[in-house]
Amino acid sequence: MSKACVNGFDKRYSYSFFSKKCFGCFHRNSCIRASAFNNDKRKYLLELRGYQLKPTDAMQHGIDFHSHQQEGILTLQHHGITGYFTLLKDGVYAREAKICSPSLGFRGSVDILYIKSDREHYHIEITEIKSGFKPTYFLQAAVYVSIFNGPRTLIHFSQREAYELYDLANPRIDVDVKFKIESQGKVSEEVIPFIRENQFLSKPLQYFNAVMRRAKNFRYYHNPYRNYSYLVQGIPYCRGCSYESPLMNCSFQSICYHQYQHLQSLQMKFGKRGGIIKT
Repeated sequence: MSKACVNGFDKRYSYSFFSKKCFGCFHRNSCIRASAFNNDKRKYLLELRGYQLKPTDAMQHGIDFHSHQQEGILTLQHHGITGYFTLLKDGVYAREAKICSPSLGFRGSVDILYIKSDREHYHIEITEIKSGFKPTYFLQAAVYVSIFNGPRTLIHFSQREAYELYDLANPRIDVDVKFKIESQGKVSEEVIPFIRENQFLSKPLQYFNAVMRRAKNFRYYHNPYRNYSYLVQGIPYCRGCSYESPLMNCSFQSICYHQYQHLQSLQMKFGKRGGIIKT
């Protein structure tokens, strides 16, 4: 196996787990996390099969920036269900809030989530913290928004507790997305309205349609009986990939490039299956 991917493994099944509610979910084996929509199809397939990117200095810088921006904000587990409902009317903040839509099969951890509600009207603000910017971040945001706008929305307080967000069948929902982006040592903020009165606005609706198309492509790779070796050779290299250069920064390079060039010799090696792994 590649030195760049020493922690990787090829697995047959994967399942999503936020809390015990996930065990009975229809999308247990095909749930897509919001951050995956930042990936091209080839990278998504590699990560789905268990290969992990080698940590870089840029990744660590992003983690440090996240931690600094989230400082002083509690998690949902620290709030607890009682504390959450106590603060809900005046507004409650939570970091790394785990949310999912059992209907759509999407999940994610929101960097900073703000919810204010009188149980009939919900104002939700999703804050995404990024060290740099890519257009696909709008797709990630659209996934979070679609979770809140779906038929069912679960908030996971811990591995034992998950709560159905809306008490009413058709509450009124407004959702804004705030991007906090670091560039050249400066932090800029931009708030974008996505939903007003349960309706996607025109531009965000385009992002949502793109998300649904990409989700259909991604779920094709969740079938455990499809041969990984033949799948990966049929996927183009990621946009912007410099695979012809020996100085590639992506730590998937030796898997992607050599797997494509020497498929027959590596077919059996990469066709091995592992056990069931949490993602």
